[in-house]
Amino acid sequence: MTVLLDTSLLVRCAELGADPLELLESSLSEPFEPAVTRGVVRELEALASSGSHRRRAAARAALEYVRRRGLSVLEDSGRGPADRGLLELASTLGAVVATADRGLRDEALRRGLRALILWESRRALV
Repeated sequence: MTVLLDTSLLVRCAELGADPLELLESSLSEPFEPAVTRGVVRELEALASSGSHRRRAAARAALEYVRRRGLSVLEDSGRGPADRGLLELASTLGAVVATADRGLRDEALRRGLRALILWESRRALV
């Protein structure tokens, strides 16, 4: 099973000092392949060069995490926002969406996709 990690999850985990893959491993009972979309990488790159110092640092840490952990970067449609490309690709692949964004989670569920959201107080994906 493919799990697509979105920008909000990667950035928020960087801010919390949490490892998204460890959260996934503790939340899923089946093997999974973690991946990000090209749109997520572009969004992280944009965040890493603008905004508050804390947000830039978290985005840079998230980009480094993607590289260091060797996450697959999958091509999305490249049209529109990163979330749209991620949802379209998740639909095509039958992938799970992992996010810290309640709106994205809700949209994934509306589309019939499986979605996990970060539960910060428990440092878990549910």
